[in-house]
Amino acid sequence: MAEFSYTARNAEGRSEKGAIEARDKRAAIAMLQARGLVPIQVQPKTAGSSVSAPPLKSATDASVSAPIREKPLAAPSGAPKGNAKLGLLFAKRLLDLHSGGLSMGDSVFLLHQRLTDPRLRAVASEVWTHLREGKPFARAVEQVKGLYSRSMVCLFEAGEASGDMVSVLKNSIEYLEERQRIRRHVAASMAYPFFVIGVVFVLLLMFLFFMMPRIQTMIDSMGGRMNFFTQVLVWLAETMVKSGPFVVIGIVVVSVLVAQWRRMEKGRLITDRWFLRIPLLGRISWLSTMYQTSNLMHTLLGSGINTTEMLKLTERTISNLWIRQRFSDARTKINEGMSFSNAFRLYQLYPDDAIDILSVGENTGNLARGLQEITSSMRAALSERIRLLTVSISAAAMGTAFVLVLFVALGMILSVYEVTHSIGRH
Repeated sequence: MAEFSYTARNAEGRSEKGAIEARDKRAAIAMLQARGLVPIQVQPKTAGSSVSAPPLKSATDASVSAPIREKPLAAPSGAPKGNAKLGLLFAKRLLDLHSGGLSMGDSVFLLHQRLTDPRLRAVASEVWTHLREGKPFARAVEQVKGLYSRSMVCLFEAGEASGDMVSVLKNSIEYLEERQRIRRHVAASMAYPFFVIGVVFVLLLMFLFFMMPRIQTMIDSMGGRMNFFTQVLVWLAETMVKSGPFVVIGIVVVSVLVAQWRRMEKGRLITDRWFLRIPLLGRISWLSTMYQTSNLMHTLLGSGINTTEMLKLTERTISNLWIRQRFSDARTKINEGMSFSNAFRLYQLYPDDAIDILSVGENTGNLARGLQEITSSMRAALSERIRLLTVSISAAAMGTAFVLVLFVALGMILSVYEVTHSIGRH
């Protein structure tokens, strides 16, 4: 039997500290949960320490050890706003300290004191302020707008409940790095084609509104006729001038109406379902959601969270209301005794190959491993769909640019020829 020091919340929400003997860490967590406690930090006692030794601090413990309190705590100047890049950097710095033995509270305090990046330091300061108020770490980082998504907050909640924040932080960092990699790939793939079409569009506007009127005046004065390509370009310019503002106003009005409709549950449900039917984009949205949920379920199960709580936490992170309702129905079936694979097959949440992996994981008693394999397959499928989308958009953009350049070039050449021919007749 090993001895573990722990910090946990009781039914009244107060923090309790103490020591417990158990076979291993997972057994210690189970014993605490059986007592009606929610584990926050569970760590094995070092050799030679006594039961009366003070336990490690939890993420919500506002006090810090004496060696750390070397500088007065400065209040943060205004509530900072986070982003994905800051969230990743903050998680990496936090993991470096927490995996070295410091509690989450002490780790955040050290980051607040020692970080040189002003934006990252402001984030650490804001999180530390909320920790001092007694909030759990998950709720503290949730207060920094834009720092982490709802799924990341749920991961941190699971880490606090299981006492295994190191694994949760590692998984969070991997997930955030993968998302950034996908975004960089999409941005790099889209930059050149959109730059080309932007340049072509500027040249087209210059031709239509500066060169074309002069050429048209010369042709009209000599009794000539504009060629087909020039007529198309002139029609395009006139349409943009006359109808463009109304088109823009119409788009704005429709966007506002759709946004208002989406404030209602029925409107959001219908529009979310419509979005999933858009070619390529809908499939990417579905794959992204399934990648996120499978990754979250795998991490939660690996952290010792039971399946009922795991499904409840995962459902709260799904942003697409249509998918969330189907996931909720599947969760109800699982709670009633249906297997994961059958419930997910019934509501078509996963493709057939992923359902097969899930079924094998259930039959072998290693559901977390099955979810990990599904996460990898979903990530590969998502990357392939995004690659296909970027290739399609690039081809469409380059094709549009080519057609515009062709029309401008033919319009100019034939217009010059018509002017020359008219001069020759006179």
